[in-house]
Amino acid sequence: HVVRAEAVRLLSQCDTETARHGLEQALHDRSVTVQDAARAGLQELDNAPPPLVPALPWELETAPC
Repeated sequence: HVVRAEAVRLLSQCDTETARHGLEQALHDRSVTVQDAARAGLQELDNAPPPLVPALPWELETAPC
């Protein structure tokens, strides 16, 4: 569960549809630690300020995250 929780924490640093989907899936993990990390990650993404420069359409899912 430690590796999964760390993966979830890393996903929370990347605000993409794919990352959010992964965090939502992690809410159903068997480990409460992973669930808590996913919940915190989603909350962190929801509270993040908008980017200073909007992403171009082709950059949305190709970012290094």
